[in-house]
Amino acid sequence: MKSISRRSFVGASALAAAAMTAGCAPESSVTASDTASETAASAEAEGAGSTNWRIDAEFDDAQAGEWVPVSCWTSCGGRCLLKAYVVDGMPMRIKTDDIEEDSFDNFQNRACPRGRAQRMHAFGADRIKYPMKRKNWQPGGGENAHGELRGKDEWERISWDEAFDLCATEIKRIVDEYGPMAINYAGIPFYNCAVAQTLLPALGGYTWNLGFTSYGSWTSEPDAIGIDNTAGEPGTMGTNDRLSMLQSDLIVLHGNNPVHAAAGSPALHLMRAHEAGIPFVFIGPDYNPTAAMLEARWIPVRPTTDAAFLSAVIYELLQADGESGDLIDWDFLYSHTVGFDDDHMPDDAKLKENVRGYVEGAYDDTPKTAEWAADICGCSADDIRWYAEQVGRQNKVSMYYAYSIARNSAAATLPQLALTLACMGAHVGADGQQFGPTYHFFAHNCGPNLVQPGEMRAGEGVELPQNSPFGAFDTGYRAASSWKAMAEGHGPDGQTGKDVTKEMRMIWCESGGYLTSQPDVNNGIKAFRKMDFVLTQAFNFKPEAQFSDIVLPASTPWEYGYDQLAFQQYKQFNRESFFFPKAFSEPLFESKPDVEIAKELAKRLGLDAEALWPYPEEQRQFERILNATVCDEDGVTYKPLVSITQERIEELGFEGEAHEGVIDYDELRERGVYHVARKEGDNYGYIAYKDFVDDPEGHPLKTASGKWELYCQTAADAENGKGLMVEIKPYGCLTEFGGYFDEKRASGEFPLMVYEPHYLRRAHTTHDNVGWLRQAFKNPVYLSAADAAERDIENGDIVEVESSTGKILRIASVVETLMPGCVGLPHGSWPEVNEEKGVDENGCENSVTVNYQAAGWYNSYHDTVVEVRKHDDQSVPMADERPLVAPAGIE
Repeated sequence: MKSISRRSFVGASALAAAAMTAGCAPESSVTASDTASETAASAEAEGAGSTNWRIDAEFDDAQAGEWVPVSCWTSCGGRCLLKAYVVDGMPMRIKTDDIEEDSFDNFQNRACPRGRAQRMHAFGADRIKYPMKRKNWQPGGGENAHGELRGKDEWERISWDEAFDLCATEIKRIVDEYGPMAINYAGIPFYNCAVAQTLLPALGGYTWNLGFTSYGSWTSEPDAIGIDNTAGEPGTMGTNDRLSMLQSDLIVLHGNNPVHAAAGSPALHLMRAHEAGIPFVFIGPDYNPTAAMLEARWIPVRPTTDAAFLSAVIYELLQADGESGDLIDWDFLYSHTVGFDDDHMPDDAKLKENVRGYVEGAYDDTPKTAEWAADICGCSADDIRWYAEQVGRQNKVSMYYAYSIARNSAAATLPQLALTLACMGAHVGADGQQFGPTYHFFAHNCGPNLVQPGEMRAGEGVELPQNSPFGAFDTGYRAASSWKAMAEGHGPDGQTGKDVTKEMRMIWCESGGYLTSQPDVNNGIKAFRKMDFVLTQAFNFKPEAQFSDIVLPASTPWEYGYDQLAFQQYKQFNRESFFFPKAFSEPLFESKPDVEIAKELAKRLGLDAEALWPYPEEQRQFERILNATVCDEDGVTYKPLVSITQERIEELGFEGEAHEGVIDYDELRERGVYHVARKEGDNYGYIAYKDFVDDPEGHPLKTASGKWELYCQTAADAENGKGLMVEIKPYGCLTEFGGYFDEKRASGEFPLMVYEPHYLRRAHTTHDNVGWLRQAFKNPVYLSAADAAERDIENGDIVEVESSTGKILRIASVVETLMPGCVGLPHGSWPEVNEEKGVDENGCENSVTVNYQAAGWYNSYHDTVVEVRKHDDQSVPMADERPLVAPAGIE
């Protein structure tokens, strides 16, 4: 059997592109065929080697290769180890963590299907190979831009010098004529990306449309209330570690679904608790795979009604305690909180209201009884009363909340309701007792990281201009409204909500999938088309690239020189493990690392690139490993992780000082991960808020009162100062806006409430271009059997999902495990809008989500209501059959 060389692999990518444009399922037919013969001949002529190899070809086990630990840069939160079998610089197979036998003490960091398909993501048919320019775009703005052709135009290949010069010329013109705020950064500036963190601040700043996509109302002034907000990510240190969870009498998952969202260790920790016999309760609109895995008791609650549910639970807990006198820990409640009732109000309170008065109906003559909530939420009143009794003080309860339940306007003060309920039963700050949002690497296993990456040298950097309270960027428009505002030239200011005009002339896409992940994609396309210039750096032809003027081919984390900082702190660890991946290939084709792209542009923009990035990235990454530390057995002190000699440092060509650690440098590089084993009775345990709970006077919280603020004037004043569409109360309550409370739902125009779960096919918007995953996981809309029957829809039908902002096509997945009146639209599909028919045929859920932020700086995706109908044309190719979008005019 022939071996597969790097050149033949690259040749296979050319064939993949041919199959893609011929309409084959992506990566499902990569061999040479009649439809691809011309491209195959071209690849052969260019010396690409054997052209009849599939990318996923079988290979001879005798081939000389090695297993290399590599990055899984998917932002799902699973935090898993990948290893690639590399032959001649190409990844031929993927496996996951098999370094140690899997055990409770030392669990394997196992990858999910997304990670295992990562090589098809990195080396897929839509890989961008060289710089490209949209054919009818020219610098200068105005008619030169021909913005109406974005997404329709042909493309032409250009050189790197031409690309850099065109970009620099147009960026200079825009900054000179309109100022740096005319550049809209369509990415995530909080990640250490070279453009957002260094280049644009050096130019004077930029605009980033203010909004938070993930956290919902958990990000609405958590510090003022007293809820953990470590590193600006609510809940990072807000719940206990995984061993403490095993001391619970009951574990509650309110909307969580890590089996799909973060299928690595976050799901594993819950499975261990189930194996230990701990009962689970799941609260949400569907009995999802996590609930099924855990055999959880299901309390069905409609989207956007969770605040009503919690309000009723608090009311019924008060009633049950009044009868038995032993369900509420009044001493804990009054010693650790302020604002529960009239006798315990904070000194700064402006309103003579509180959460107890609210649930008892003192202000609206409507007690928030179980019957009141049952009508709204769709569950039974008995379920609410049963749950209220279970979360009383007699049980040790762990209450985990998903970010997703807070992504709606009705949940504006939901975090305070969750906090109130936890404090009533004293379910916080103790072994087996905890509450808070759980997501990403910290889900079900919080605490200080036991392995810490090393400090890396950095230059003096750039003095950040203060264009907003956040620093270098102006806050632009409200994110959910931003596409509409940019398309129309005015909209709500990011901070104040006032109608303003922002002079934006350029969109710069460096990281993330902002066109796809923000609400209202249809107006997003209009906004892209209105710009003078759109620039995207990417390794695949994602939607942002499709609507750009110049696309610069970026390399992947598997290729040398990649700026690992962009995801080092965010994606390479869980509490007990830290991953140290390797690159194994030179940048493929003509791609460059993002940091090198930024450096070259900086030079042409007249900036001192050497001062901005004074140290080689390879040296910095070496220091990340050399200076890494691991927590000692005392659970407090940290010591060096690696052992390395001065001779070895010099052999590697780096600078640094030798020292002794707990694992040899080369062994760590081969393993790719260091994991600290846990066991009962060790010193690594973590109990969130323990210092405050044990001694509230000696260890006060950083709130106005020093306690948890169930009534928080600071939070309410801050939120109401943002120019919101609704008034925010200073205590936990239901805000009747959007979703269930939308008039268009009540009238029957759009009667179905939307929730947007994560799904194994994608991590956010990542991987939607991967053929393996498209074939393995369809692109569904979940419908209840009752709603489907009412609409004469059967499982597998192509259906239209329509809202006030757009229309999409999806495949109906008819289930018995979903509440009637609700539809699930798994998140992250790339838009492909048929503009003649006015429908997104690839089914991006954000083509139908609402475009406002009514109750805070967070995007209220789940305010959306829709109607679903069977589509007239059942022959429209769905995602598993659709060819990937390719740059027209490019071979």
